[in-house]
Amino acid sequence: MTNEIDRKMDEPMTFTCILCRRQLPVSRRSSDHIIPDSLGCPLTINDVCKECNDSVGSQLESELRYHFSIAFKLSELSIKSRSGRDPSFIQTDARTKAYMDDAQSGVRLKSHVCLGSGGARQKIIPTQTASGHLIVEGTDFEATKTALEKKGVVVISRKQFEEESAPPPRGTKMAVFESRAIPKSNICVETGYDFVKVQRAIAKMGLAYLSYTYGPEKALLPCFDDVRSYIRTGHPVSEVILDYPMPAGAWPSKEGWHGVALFTVDRGNTLFMVDFFGCSRNLAMLGPWCEWIPYLRHTEIAYVNPVNRKVLQVASGKAHSVTSCSSDSA
Repeated sequence: MTNEIDRKMDEPMTFTCILCRRQLPVSRRSSDHIIPDSLGCPLTINDVCKECNDSVGSQLESELRYHFSIAFKLSELSIKSRSGRDPSFIQTDARTKAYMDDAQSGVRLKSHVCLGSGGARQKIIPTQTASGHLIVEGTDFEATKTALEKKGVVVISRKQFEEESAPPPRGTKMAVFESRAIPKSNICVETGYDFVKVQRAIAKMGLAYLSYTYGPEKALLPCFDDVRSYIRTGHPVSEVILDYPMPAGAWPSKEGWHGVALFTVDRGNTLFMVDFFGCSRNLAMLGPWCEWIPYLRHTEIAYVNPVNRKVLQVASGKAHSVTSCSSDSA
C-alpha cells in the first residue's frame, strides 16, 4: 500500500498541451491519434488536452476523409473502425458529387456519390425533367428502381426507353437504368475538401509525431510556435508548410500502408512527411522555412498497416546526401 501511495505521489499532477501550451491538470489530458483512428492508425500520444483534441483535432482530421486519395482508399480497403464497424458512407451534398452526360441530349447531369465499404456507389439524383434522363450504372435493376421510385423518380430500363415513342409528361423526373457498366472514363468524380484544413491536419500530425518520437519537451520548444499557431488558427506567422519535391529514394513507400517520417534537415529544421496508403505524400516544415534541403541528416520512420493496424517502426541514423531534387513531388 505504501509503495502504491509513493508511486501516485511521484506521478505529475499537471501536463502541458503541445498545441496550446497551457499547463493543465492531468485529468484534462486526452489520447490523440497521430493519424486519425478512422484511417486505421493505432499510434497515439497523451500530450494534447481534451479541448484541443475536440475542437482542433476533430475539425481538421474529419476533413481528411474528403481528400480524394484517402476517400477512395477507405472505400477500396474497407477500413474498419476500432469498434469493427465498416466506414460509413460519405454523403455531403456540397462536397462529393459526380457528373454524367445525358445520353439523349448531351447535357451534363449531376448526381451524388456515396463512398463505402462496397466500393464507389452512386446515389442518383436526376436534375433534368421531361426530355432529360440519367443513365444509372449498376447491375440490380429492381433494387435501383424501387429505391428511386420511393423518391418520385420514374425508372425505366434501357429497352423501355428505346421503345418509348412519346416523351413523359412535362416535369417528370426520369432515370434510365443501364445494366452494363459505364466505362469509368465517362464519369468524372470530384471530391471537395478544404485544402487549408488538410494542410493544418498534416502539420498537426507532424507535431504529434515529433512528440511521439522525441517526447513532448521537443514539441514544446519555441521554434515550433509558428506551426502551433497555424494548426490552431490557420494563420501562420511565417511560412511553415511546403509542397517540396523530395529526393528520389530518400524514403520508400509501402503500398497500402500509411507512413510517417521526420527528417532533420539543414540548419536544424525538421521536415515531417506523411504518406497516406502509400500513394499520397504530404509535407510540413516544422519550424523556420528554408529555401531548399541540401542534406537530410537523420530520419525517424514508422509504417502503419491500416487494415490490421500493424505498426512497423524504422529508426535510421544514416545520412542521406542530396545533390539534386526530383522535379516531381515524391
